[in-house]
This record gives sequence, structure tokens and C-alpha cells, in this order.
Amino acid sequence: MEDVMDRFKKLFDVNDPQKGGSFYLQSKILRARERIESEVRQAEEKASRDSELKEGWKPKVFKDR
Repeated sequence: MEDVMDRFKKLFDVNDPQKGGSFYLQSKILRARERIESEVRQAEEKASRDSELKEGWKPKVFKDR
């Protein structure tokens, strides 16, 4: 994700409309970053669920209740 953010910042700045860049390309770059972040988040959640299934469900028990 760090590499993605570095590339995003570079491409986003290069396509700044105030510097002669394209707003259209800048918006596409932003949407691509959002999509990558979404995919990574989903993969992390799936990995978390899979690891929980392998370990078994362990409910949290509070003795003071």
C-alpha cells in the first residue's frame, strides 16, 4: 500500500488542473486508488475470517458478569 500511495501522490500531482494537467485523469487516478484500497480491505477481512475459522470461535468470557 505504501508503494500505491507514493505512485498515487505522484500521478495525482502531475495531473493537477492548475498545473496544466487533466481533471479527468486526476479523478480516474483517485478512483483507482479507492478501488485498490477496497480490494485490500476485503482481502484482509477475508484472511481474518479464514484465520478465525481455522482457530475456531473463541467467545470472550467476562468473569465479573
